[in-house]
Amino acid sequence: LIHWLDVVIMILPVFTWFFSDYNLQNLDLYNPASHGDLLKPIGALNTDRLNKIPRERLQYDDQVITKFHYGSHYATAGTMLYYLIGLEPFTTLSNPLQGGKFDRAERMSSDIAATWNGVLEDMIDVNKLVSELFYLLEIFTNENSNDFGTTNQEENLTHFSFLLGLTIQHPLVM
Repeated sequence: LIHWLDVVIMILPVFTWFFSDYNLQNLDLYNPASHGDLLKPIGALNTDRLNKIPRERLQYDDQVITKFHYGSHYATAGTMLYYLIGLEPFTTLSNPLQGGKFDRAERMSSDIAATWNGVLEDMIDVNKLVSELFYLLEIFTNENSNDFGTTNQEENLTHFSFLLGLTIQHPLVM
Protein backbone atom coordinates (compact mmCIF):
# COMPACT_ATOMS: atom_id res chain seq x y z
CA LEU A 1 0.00 0.00 0.00
CA ILE A 2 2.84 2.42 0.69
CA HIS A 3 4.06 1.93 -2.90
CA TRP A 4 0.55 2.82 -4.10
CA LEU A 5 0.76 6.02 -2.07
CA ASP A 6 4.06 6.97 -3.71
CA VAL A 7 2.41 6.56 -7.12
CA VAL A 8 -0.62 8.63 -6.10
CA ILE A 9 1.52 11.47 -4.73
CA MET A 10 3.19 11.86 -8.13
CA ILE A 11 -0.13 12.77 -9.76
CA LEU A 12 -1.77 14.65 -6.90
CA PRO A 13 -2.10 18.41 -7.44
CA VAL A 14 -0.65 20.65 -4.76
CA PHE A 15 -1.34 24.29 -4.01
CA THR A 16 0.73 27.03 -2.49
CA TRP A 17 -0.12 28.74 0.77
CA PHE A 18 -2.32 31.67 -0.32
CA PHE A 19 -2.37 33.73 2.86
CA SER A 20 0.36 35.53 4.77
CA ASP A 21 -1.34 34.90 8.12
CA TYR A 22 -3.42 31.88 9.11
CA ASN A 23 -4.92 33.30 12.28
CA LEU A 24 -8.55 32.75 11.31
CA GLN A 25 -9.90 35.42 13.65
CA ASN A 26 -7.94 38.10 11.77
CA LEU A 27 -8.18 36.78 8.21
CA ASP A 28 -9.69 39.28 5.78
CA LEU A 29 -9.93 38.00 2.20
CA TYR A 30 -10.42 41.52 0.87
CA ASN A 31 -7.26 42.91 2.44
CA PRO A 32 -4.41 42.49 -0.07
CA ALA A 33 -1.94 42.24 2.83
CA SER A 34 -3.64 38.98 3.87
CA HIS A 35 -2.51 37.29 0.68
CA GLY A 36 0.94 35.81 0.41
CA ASP A 37 3.61 36.60 -2.17
CA LEU A 38 2.84 34.11 -4.93
CA LEU A 39 5.88 35.19 -6.97
CA LYS A 40 8.37 33.52 -4.60
CA PRO A 41 8.95 29.85 -3.85
CA ILE A 42 7.72 28.79 -0.42
CA GLY A 43 11.24 28.62 0.99
CA ALA A 44 11.96 32.24 0.05
CA LEU A 45 9.00 33.82 1.85
CA ASN A 46 10.92 34.24 5.10
CA THR A 47 14.08 36.29 4.45
CA ASP A 48 15.75 35.17 7.69
CA ARG A 49 15.24 31.52 6.76
CA LEU A 50 16.44 32.12 3.20
CA ASN A 51 19.64 33.71 4.50
CA LYS A 52 20.31 30.67 6.71
CA ILE A 53 20.48 28.25 3.78
CA PRO A 54 24.00 26.91 3.94
CA ARG A 55 26.01 28.40 1.10
CA GLU A 56 27.71 25.06 0.53
CA ARG A 57 24.38 23.68 -0.72
CA LEU A 58 24.37 26.33 -3.42
CA GLN A 59 28.05 25.85 -4.22
CA TYR A 60 27.91 22.07 -4.20
CA ASP A 61 30.34 20.65 -6.75
CA ASP A 62 29.50 17.01 -7.30
CA GLN A 63 28.96 14.89 -10.41
CA VAL A 64 26.03 13.00 -8.85
CA ILE A 65 24.35 15.42 -6.44
CA THR A 66 23.22 18.69 -7.97
CA LYS A 67 23.02 22.04 -6.21
CA PHE A 68 19.94 22.53 -4.07
CA HIS A 69 18.33 25.00 -1.70
CA TYR A 70 16.28 22.68 0.49
CA GLY A 71 16.88 19.14 1.67
CA SER A 72 13.23 18.26 1.21
CA HIS A 73 10.47 18.27 -1.39
CA TYR A 74 7.23 20.26 -1.40
CA ALA A 75 5.09 17.11 -1.64
CA THR A 76 5.87 13.68 -0.22
CA ALA A 77 3.88 10.63 0.84
CA GLY A 78 4.36 11.75 4.45
CA THR A 79 2.94 15.19 3.65
CA MET A 80 -0.10 13.65 2.02
CA LEU A 81 -0.72 11.47 5.08
CA TYR A 82 -0.18 14.43 7.41
CA TYR A 83 -3.08 16.32 5.85
CA LEU A 84 -5.37 13.39 4.98
CA ILE A 85 -5.01 11.16 8.05
CA GLY A 86 -8.69 11.65 8.93
CA LEU A 87 -9.78 9.74 5.79
CA GLU A 88 -9.34 6.16 4.70
CA PRO A 89 -7.19 4.76 3.18
CA PHE A 90 -4.79 7.42 4.49
CA THR A 91 -5.59 6.65 8.14
CA THR A 92 -4.47 3.05 7.72
CA LEU A 93 -1.52 3.96 5.50
CA SER A 94 -0.12 6.36 8.09
CA ASN A 95 0.37 3.70 10.76
CA PRO A 96 3.37 1.92 9.19
CA LEU A 97 5.19 5.25 8.96
CA GLN A 98 4.84 5.73 12.73
CA GLY A 99 5.71 2.22 13.91
CA GLY A 100 2.18 0.82 13.72
CA LYS A 101 0.41 3.61 15.61
CA PHE A 102 -0.62 7.22 15.10
CA ASP A 103 1.96 9.95 15.49
CA ARG A 104 1.96 12.10 18.63
CA ALA A 105 -1.10 14.34 18.68
CA GLU A 106 1.05 17.49 18.95
CA ARG A 107 2.63 16.75 15.57
CA MET A 108 -0.56 15.98 13.70
CA SER A 109 -2.28 18.61 11.55
CA SER A 110 -4.77 19.99 14.04
CA ASP A 111 -3.72 23.63 13.85
CA ILE A 112 -3.32 25.12 10.39
CA ALA A 113 -1.62 28.25 11.76
CA ALA A 114 1.07 26.14 13.45
CA THR A 115 1.52 24.13 10.25
CA TRP A 116 1.97 27.37 8.30
CA ASN A 117 4.51 28.68 10.84
CA GLY A 118 6.49 25.46 10.42
CA VAL A 119 6.52 25.91 6.65
CA LEU A 120 7.55 29.53 7.05
CA GLU A 121 10.32 28.97 9.62
CA ASP A 122 11.64 25.39 9.62
CA MET A 123 14.68 24.90 7.40
CA ILE A 124 13.49 21.60 5.92
CA ASP A 125 9.74 22.21 5.72
CA VAL A 126 8.68 23.46 2.29
CA ASN A 127 5.40 21.53 2.13
CA LYS A 128 2.58 22.77 -0.02
CA LEU A 129 -1.13 22.11 0.48
CA VAL A 130 -2.96 19.09 -0.88
CA SER A 131 -5.97 19.90 -3.04
CA GLU A 132 -8.38 18.12 -0.68
CA LEU A 133 -7.99 20.97 1.82
CA PHE A 134 -9.94 23.16 -0.59
CA TYR A 135 -13.06 21.07 -1.02
CA LEU A 136 -13.18 17.95 1.14
CA LEU A 137 -14.43 18.93 4.59
CA GLU A 138 -14.43 15.27 5.68
CA ILE A 139 -10.68 15.42 6.22
CA PHE A 140 -11.40 17.61 9.25
CA THR A 141 -14.22 15.57 10.78
CA ASN A 142 -12.60 12.21 11.73
CA GLU A 143 -15.65 10.30 10.52
CA ASN A 144 -14.22 6.96 11.71
CA SER A 145 -13.81 8.25 15.30
CA ASN A 146 -10.11 7.39 15.47
CA ASP A 147 -8.31 8.22 18.69
CA PHE A 148 -5.56 10.56 17.49
CA GLY A 149 -4.76 11.69 21.03
CA THR A 150 -5.52 15.01 22.63
CA THR A 151 -4.35 18.51 21.72
CA ASN A 152 -5.64 22.03 22.21
CA GLN A 153 -7.67 21.68 19.00
CA GLU A 154 -10.05 24.60 19.30
CA GLU A 155 -9.74 26.03 15.77
CA ASN A 156 -12.69 25.70 13.41
CA LEU A 157 -11.05 23.85 10.52
CA THR A 158 -14.32 23.57 8.59
CA HIS A 159 -14.39 27.37 8.40
CA PHE A 160 -10.76 27.32 7.25
CA SER A 161 -11.52 24.88 4.42
CA PHE A 162 -14.41 27.10 3.31
CA LEU A 163 -12.07 30.13 3.25
CA LEU A 164 -9.49 28.24 1.20
CA GLY A 165 -12.19 27.39 -1.33
CA LEU A 166 -13.21 31.05 -1.56
CA THR A 167 -9.60 32.07 -2.01
CA ILE A 168 -9.17 30.03 -5.19
CA GLN A 169 -11.91 32.15 -6.77
CA HIS A 170 -10.74 35.48 -5.32
CA PRO A 171 -9.54 38.06 -7.92
CA LEU A 172 -6.32 38.70 -5.97
CA VAL A 173 -5.35 35.03 -6.36
CA MET A 174 -6.52 34.50 -9.94
